[in-house]
Amino acid sequence: MSMLGQIGAAVGTFTALIWFAVNVTPAAIELAGTSPVDFGVPDVLAWVLVIAATTVATIWLERGGYQRLGASPRSGRSIVWLALLVVPVCFLPSAVVSVRLVATPVVPHVYFAGCVIVAAWLVRFDGLDRQPFRLAAVLALVGAACVFALDVFAASLPVSTDLLVVTVAIGWQLLVFSPFFVSEPTLERLYEARTG
Repeated sequence: MSMLGQIGAAVGTFTALIWFAVNVTPAAIELAGTSPVDFGVPDVLAWVLVIAATTVATIWLERGGYQRLGASPRSGRSIVWLALLVVPVCFLPSAVVSVRLVATPVVPHVYFAGCVIVAAWLVRFDGLDRQPFRLAAVLALVGAACVFALDVFAASLPVSTDLLVVTVAIGWQLLVFSPFFVSEPTLERLYEARTG
């Protein structure tokens, strides 16, 4: 890998890890009901420690950590796209359901942290290069727009429409994942079909 490629992979890894930390830290503070300040640790020092831990994790991953985990050394570039764009878009209908059913400020943080975890898992399987992700992302965007429009329309109705919005969002999420259940024609399958 070229020097520029290595820098891009390291920046991608660091960005994904920082995004994870930025979402996990407030969620943990909210769920624990306490903050570092309660233990005499200033907020600035706590965030400096988070950035230091993220930097150490990035260095470890870029210096052979990805290979030890069974992923490609170029995974840094893939994980940032998966964690910040592709996975959050693909799971937008689930995010709508979560926000509707659980009205707490922790939900968005847990959602985005979960997206980073899913992205890290997908990096092992070259998730960004798989065709179903492109179709799933498009379906999720269209679905999120439809659910948002339904939500706006439902707000003008005199009855509670949470069940309707949640049902439509769940249905659309299942539709988003439908491309993953259709087997892709690989060269091996095409060869087997041709030779019988």
